[in-house]
Amino acid sequence: MDSKARRIVAALGGIANVAGVEGRTPRLRADITDLGKVDLAALRAADTHGLFKSGSTLEIHVGDDAGRVAAEIAQMR
Repeated sequence: MDSKARRIVAALGGIANVAGVEGRTPRLRADITDLGKVDLAALRAADTHGLFKSGSTLEIHVGDDAGRVAAEIAQMR
């Protein structure tokens, strides 16, 4: 089974679409290159609990494992 981080990256349009990522419990802050590539339904299905958008930055509520998820995404880059 894919990890939570991999499901989130896929929903964000792939690792090439993620310009930066940071974990701030309980949120994951992701800078997105092309918001049109983000699949909101897939993001919701990736065990996330909410989303806030500000410009090209998404803050995704992922829970207590935000730091681990951010580190896993950073390793994909």
